[in-house]
Amino acid sequence: PMLIAIAINYLFTKVSNKPYFLSGFSLLLAIPSSMYISRILENINILVARTPFDFANLNVIPNNISIFTTGYLGVLNANFFGKSLSFESAINLGNLMLLALGFISLYFMFKKGIQEKNITFLFIPISVIVAIISFLLFSQITDLSRIRYVILTLFLFSTSILFLIKFQFVNNKKVLYVLEIFLVILIVGNIKQTFATKRGIIPNIPNYILTKYLSDNNLYYGYSDYWNSNINTYVSKEKIKIRQVVCVNGLMYPFLWLASDQWYRQDAYSGRTFVLIEKNGGDESYLRECNENARLSQFGKPEKQDIIYVGNIEYLVVVYNYNIAKTFPQKIYPELYRENKR
Repeated sequence: PMLIAIAINYLFTKVSNKPYFLSGFSLLLAIPSSMYISRILENINILVARTPFDFANLNVIPNNISIFTTGYLGVLNANFFGKSLSFESAINLGNLMLLALGFISLYFMFKKGIQEKNITFLFIPISVIVAIISFLLFSQITDLSRIRYVILTLFLFSTSILFLIKFQFVNNKKVLYVLEIFLVILIVGNIKQTFATKRGIIPNIPNYILTKYLSDNNLYYGYSDYWNSNINTYVSKEKIKIRQVVCVNGLMYPFLWLASDQWYRQDAYSGRTFVLIEKNGGDESYLRECNENARLSQFGKPEKQDIIYVGNIEYLVVVYNYNIAKTFPQKIYPELYRENKR
């Protein structure tokens, strides 16, 4: 976004601004520099997490648009579609109008940036548009949880709306008065809806059910994908420790993303361990390659296997009578992050 802002500023002004060009050159230089540093670190076995940008196939883009629309409206509490007329749906509609105001304010900010040759006024709207377009074209948009990739744009919207108030409405007291009332109603309504939604909800019920099963079966140390390991360790208050792993080419490796290599030492735990595999949820792909034959080859015959159903998700729990960490490959390849970090 900054490079685009610098380029647009130059195209419209035709004025060579040395600080801006130096900033652009520094950004361009950072790309090969970071690649070179990453390669050096990899050669001394220091892991570098990276997720290359892969473009989505054309047939996937409509799904990305649907996820973006549903997720964006959901985060903003602006989805009034399909609801009956009520105070709640009115607040949802008001939030949608505020979102529309945000997009309008981006246009005015961009226009002001060109007129005043202001890089900041150009950078903010360009950042929002680039983030949204990148989201729509990204190959790994598989569910609503990915909307977090564009959450930052919501904060930029608030900045652009404040800009609109300052430069367009500051001298129009009637508009400011109406806008203030509108915002107060939205704030009160959203707070009321938030507390009404939270009342009676117990979060992480599926995780409590799953950890209770593990505890009842005396399973206290195991391995699973990134998304199923940390949350279950947390809700069990570390009574049950599940360490994150990833499967590549049929072998299970430690996944050292926000993790300690000490967790995967053979002497970290002595006794029965297990592998927890999500079979049909949103995270089933992470250990898919480690099928029954692959597990048999790497870990040997299991003590037992159980299928556990938690809501609509099916889990496979494979139990071994020893700590399977002893079979993990010694070398950890940075390439593991390519398909398994999200």
